[in-house]
Amino acid sequence: MKENDNIFLEDYTGDIGSIEFDLSKERFALAKLILTSLFWLTIFIVILRILPENIENDNVKELFNTIFQSIVPISSLVIGYYFGSKDK
Repeated sequence: MKENDNIFLEDYTGDIGSIEFDLSKERFALAKLILTSLFWLTIFIVILRILPENIENDNVKELFNTIFQSIVPISSLVIGYYFGSKDK
């Protein structure tokens, strides 16, 4: 690039895109992602817990109980925060 070359914003406005942002849609997408992740974590922990070699394992039992006790508060926090507030 030479010293006397100028860059004009008007030349690139078609490539930038729009500035539209739907907060409600993005809030729902984030809540969906978080709750779906928690769901699959729960399914994975349940499957891990019912495997025959893990039924008597105390470490797996403790992990299972810890995850299950934290899933409900996290889920209710996400649901309450993202769906409890009203948009203008």
